[in-house]
Amino acid sequence: MTKMYEELIISGFGGQGIVLAGSLLAQAAIVEDMEVTGLPSYSAEVRGGASAYSLIISTEEITAPIAIELTALIAMAPVSLVRYESLIRTGGLLLVNSSLISDKPVRQDVEIINIAATQIANTLGDIRVANMVILGAYVTKTKIVTINSLFRALEYLKKDTALNKKALEEGAKLYLNKSGL
Repeated sequence: MTKMYEELIISGFGGQGIVLAGSLLAQAAIVEDMEVTGLPSYSAEVRGGASAYSLIISTEEITAPIAIELTALIAMAPVSLVRYESLIRTGGLLLVNSSLISDKPVRQDVEIINIAATQIANTLGDIRVANMVILGAYVTKTKIVTINSLFRALEYLKKDTALNKKALEEGAKLYLNKSGL
């Protein structure tokens, strides 16, 4: 097995499925026999408050459970850039939901991929799958887990819907075709 190590935060606001996306990615890594730590955090508001999911995924033992020097950030809302952009290590990856974030990232020493995740989810019929769109693009880019492992994780988490799968596939296609980015 190739050595892999990823420190990631998925961030946005309540109602965007941030915790689901983090849980799904963690479960997919477990499906692939990787080591995982995951820490969700969210404010007291039911919808609209800040939400984040911090993950470390590795093929080797994880000695510190909190992501502090990110290899990647998935920013689903403007607050995500403000809070976490500075934590991305040089050469890291920043995926931006360009449907909701109009400000340009400050960092120029990271790879930035803009994905109109909410807009694409809307064309699929439900903006709530924007999290799946951007997650599909992320795993296709990083190859940290496969789309099939995400599908298996959806089944395990009882979120195995045709729309979630379609949104993951759409995100993967977007990254591969570089259209809609």
